[in-house]
Amino acid sequence: LAGRWFHASDVGAEVDARVAAPVRFSRHNLLDPPPPGPFDAVLCRNAVIYFEPAVARATLARLAGALAPGGILLLGPVELPLSGGLGLQPAEAGGATLLVKG
Repeated sequence: LAGRWFHASDVGAEVDARVAAPVRFSRHNLLDPPPPGPFDAVLCRNAVIYFEPAVARATLARLAGALAPGGILLLGPVELPLSGGLGLQPAEAGGATLLVKG
């Protein structure tokens, strides 16, 4: 994995500091409002499938609302049907479906 974006470390590989610096990783309770944004990308794969449908839709609406224009929401394939009506456009990238805020 070492190379352009990673370097070798005691744990195997670490993301290069220049790549990680503009990225914010945080824990978040999906039932709470999102942290202050806007965000360029939100990755939330295979989490809301465990919620009741109404709660899952409300959660996805909050995440979509936290995206910057052109921002990307990445969900698991089973969660994609729950994203209809959120104003996000699907786009294919490397076999994954990304949802892009207009």
